[in-house]
Amino acid sequence: MSLPDFFNTGLSAAVDAANGNDAVNFIISPRVVDSASNKPLEGATIQITDKFGKARLVNGNVIGRKSMANGSFTMPIALPFSYIKVTYVGYAPSIQPANKYKAGGTIFLDSNTGNLKEVTIKGTRPKINTTGKKKTNWTPWIIGAAIIVISGIIYLIKKR
Repeated sequence: MSLPDFFNTGLSAAVDAANGNDAVNFIISPRVVDSASNKPLEGATIQITDKFGKARLVNGNVIGRKSMANGSFTMPIALPFSYIKVTYVGYAPSIQPANKYKAGGTIFLDSNTGNLKEVTIKGTRPKINTTGKKKTNWTPWIIGAAIIVISGIIYLIKKR
């Protein structure tokens, strides 16, 4: 078993076994590809869901994967009647019954760029002093000095 396969299947099975859930019903291992070009989609997100696309929890956790460079992924399915939801930026999500991919297969995602809209990002930053001179607020210094001078004068008047 290669290292990516271990992280895709072995680690999840180990976590399930540690939590007392060793009932992996089956393992799926399809590929995710672009429906128009048949090119693999690396980094597609795959989650175990119900038929409506709502994530199903296994031992309180959402189980998910990312597809590898060739579009493939491997995922143990422990819950009966599970579906898988596959998403990728710029493509319409796909929700399929997990048992459909027991023997491998291909998940085709359709491009969805027609629904993308332009985004404008605006930002501001604080003004900075570009003269290199440090601006100093002299008001507290002047008031402090005036208080000291007046206190000194009052002291001298009282001393006479």
